[in-house]
Amino acid sequence: MVTHRDIWFGQAVFSPQGNKFAYYEPYGDLDIWDFDRCSGAFTNQVHIDINDSAFAGGAAFSQSGRYLYISSTSYMYQFDVLSNNIDSSKTIVGIYDGYTSYTLPTVFYLSALAPDGKIYTNSGNSSTEIHVINYPDSAGLSCDFCQHCVFLPGANAFTMPNHPNYFLGAEGGTVCDSLPTGISTIRKPVNDYSIFPNPSTVDLYINLDNERIESVSVFNSLGQQVSVGGDIIKNEYLHFNVENLKNGFYYIELLTAKQKVIRTFVKQ
Repeated sequence: MVTHRDIWFGQAVFSPQGNKFAYYEPYGDLDIWDFDRCSGAFTNQVHIDINDSAFAGGAAFSQSGRYLYISSTSYMYQFDVLSNNIDSSKTIVGIYDGYTSYTLPTVFYLSALAPDGKIYTNSGNSSTEIHVINYPDSAGLSCDFCQHCVFLPGANAFTMPNHPNYFLGAEGGTVCDSLPTGISTIRKPVNDYSIFPNPSTVDLYINLDNERIESVSVFNSLGQQVSVGGDIIKNEYLHFNVENLKNGFYYIELLTAKQKVIRTFVKQ
């Protein structure tokens, strides 16, 4: 029988490719399954005992799906899920360094893979900083786990955004790739203002459709408008130089005579 004392604070996560599923909470430790996206079956369970006396923890896969990170209060672990022996691949890539925010320890709690390919980890205590793994697809310490290196505009505790892979698509080569939908033709939207490259470091482009763009506004994640100069190239692309923007998420608002279009990009 499972009681309330048997369930601690943990996290469940799918790999970006949708073929692996991991669940970690300190009482039951770590379990990893293969997942069949077509049948919905969980198979080949691997149970790993961590036993580090943590009271809370989280989990996140790297973008390639090869490495699984477990943020377990005072330790950050890396596992190679493609290893023949996942348990033996365990590497400690970070140990809590004693840093405090509002006199509270910034220990490790929930983790999440962000659209920029990095993994961010928050704290179970109120904090104005979170941790980041800069290169999650690099083995061992080369993943560059940086504690309290991302500063927030306000205090955060417990919460972490969830960014599933919205672009996963159908699974090719299986019956799931040919399920009937009743949709005979998928048409491209008349006004598809695509933005690229995304993430961007210096130059950002938006393809120009038939509609004339009357105004363009750029906002940061706080909703504050920022200044970004733009110019039109060959009547085909709207070009911005975003080199001077701070790293983070931004929104571009395009206003035409018929509609308002919102697009997002990441500056890194």
